Amino acid sequence: MLHFQNLRSAFLMLIVGGYRRNHGWPILELYRQRMGLVPREVSNEEILERCVPSVINEGANLVALGVAQRPSDVDAVYVTGY
Repeated sequence: MLHFQNLRSAFLMLIVGGYRRNHGWPILELYRQRMGLVPREVSNEEILERCVPSVINEGANLVALGVAQRPSDVDAVYVTGY
């Protein structure tokens, strides 16, 4: 893992480009170190549990706002893309 003197140098290294492809995201590593955070594995199931309710709520909002006429319109967009 790389150590940076400050957040500015890590951010500049990230923006300069190419670096993250070979060495990860140094700004995130620095932030984790400073905050005492330890990364953990996230399962596919957990990702779905966190994302699907938001997608459902957004679809309901589209119908409530009149952007979509019917819930089936929202379903069609989710399945086929927009």
